[in-house]
Amino acid sequence: MSNLLKDFSSATADVVEATARNVVAVNGRDWGGSSGIIVKPGVIVTAAEALEHDEEVDVILPDGREAKATVAGRDPTTDVAVLRVSGANLAATSAAAQPRAGAIVIGVGRVGNDIVAALGTIAGVGEGWRSRQGGLIDARIRVDVTLRRSTEGGALVDAEGSLIGMAVFGPRRRVLAIPHATIMRAVEHILMHGSVTRGYVGLNVQPVPADSGAGAIVVGLDPEGPAKNAGVILGDVLLTWNGEAINGARDVVDRLGPSSVGQSARLGLSRASKPLEVSVTIVPRRSP
Repeated sequence: MSNLLKDFSSATADVVEATARNVVAVNGRDWGGSSGIIVKPGVIVTAAEALEHDEEVDVILPDGREAKATVAGRDPTTDVAVLRVSGANLAATSAAAQPRAGAIVIGVGRVGNDIVAALGTIAGVGEGWRSRQGGLIDARIRVDVTLRRSTEGGALVDAEGSLIGMAVFGPRRRVLAIPHATIMRAVEHILMHGSVTRGYVGLNVQPVPADSGAGAIVVGLDPEGPAKNAGVILGDVLLTWNGEAINGARDVVDRLGPSSVGQSARLGLSRASKPLEVSVTIVPRRSP
């Protein structure tokens, strides 16, 4: 007679073992140990917050060898950092199908040569969202699983071992998955450009009071920013951006993605109840 619990345990261990062939240990200077995922030959991703200042790190490959990896670039807005490892014939990880709430998820990381694993479920799957820094995350995947700090940047896989995303810690140490699609978009951009830079116009806005009409009032200006140079002043009400309605800070952030840098934008304003339009050139956001 088949022992279902034993079969489940064996199948889970097989998935962990297979996944670990694409998971490395990352020894950063600032964070200490974290994990990383091989996403294409010679290319590893890990959590950007774990490598805030490092430019070169030691990694332990799945076969136990130690290697030097260089930081190809970071995208703090999606918490993705990209490492390059030369001279290593590394495999790649396949993407999972669309994750579903309630499905089993397995977190796999490395601490030195040791494989670390945790079993849980997908607590919820929501639509794409913007991080606090403005990065587009393709889906909000909340994971009910307990992970060590050293496994941040490691793999979250489904019951078949396909990659759902990269494990990162959100507020209150809740585990989130940065989806595979988000990871690969950041990887391609970083490998091509060296970093992911968002646009910047140098203004802060807040929604106008509900009884005062539409738009967003300018409450802050960078004295050397494009908006100030274009003639925007405190108290202006931003109504449109290239003809599209603006109602708050999120509407501005959504228009300042990496592809916006170098582009011009027409800002429709209201100043003392009179219409005004200015043109700004979007520049790269400076590092804090």
